[in-house]
Amino acid sequence: MLPRETIFVNYHVPRTAGRTLGKILSDFFDESTILNTMDDSAEVIGQFIQLDDAAKKRYRLVTGHMPYGLIHLIPEPRFVITFVRNPIIRCLSEYDAMKKWKDHPVAKIINEHDLSIGQFFLSGLKKTILDNSLVRSFLIEPPEDEEIGAEHVDLALQNFDRDIAFVGNTERMHDSLEKLARMSGLRIDLSRVPKVGNMNAKRSISDISKEDLKVLQHVTRYDFVLYEHALRRFAQNQ
Repeated sequence: MLPRETIFVNYHVPRTAGRTLGKILSDFFDESTILNTMDDSAEVIGQFIQLDDAAKKRYRLVTGHMPYGLIHLIPEPRFVITFVRNPIIRCLSEYDAMKKWKDHPVAKIINEHDLSIGQFFLSGLKKTILDNSLVRSFLIEPPEDEEIGAEHVDLALQNFDRDIAFVGNTERMHDSLEKLARMSGLRIDLSRVPKVGNMNAKRSISDISKEDLKVLQHVTRYDFVLYEHALRRFAQNQ
């Protein structure tokens, strides 16, 4: 059982059902003890960083997108949770989401030029999400102007195993939440959990052209190393 003063951290990798997980976890804590970094994240995170440890410890849940280094500024004891998703399927979700960002310049370029997912990921429009973004998510200082390499993967794996207390699998959301409940002591009501992560990966991937699939396999080649490592931890019950 975790200490009562444990701070739960939902480290949300984009397009892995992190919002859903954040809502589930939020049910267990008073709103005044929740730090949500999804909206106005820069301002919220900046204010949190300025607090001393005593003030930070009044929080019981930190949830949302955040720089990886923020984890180390959250006082112990902390219980860091993250979910992973098949990297190619995650790319599909990222692409679909960006196309819908009506007022975003990236969406404008995708839609005006009718870029396929492969063309989009080759465009270089936003390298930080187009090149092995799962690995980038677990680096304190991800490179901005260079591609991810083997040395980055090694560092991401070290960070992952040192800092992440629980890893779930978006494709197996209910199984993941059952394990999380056992490890954390939170009484998660699975009957209230929406069915997410049930996308049929084979059918979805089969909808991609061979050219686009080749591109996605290239830009996720290192992500798969971390993803498969995460799945092994998940299978071993952490």
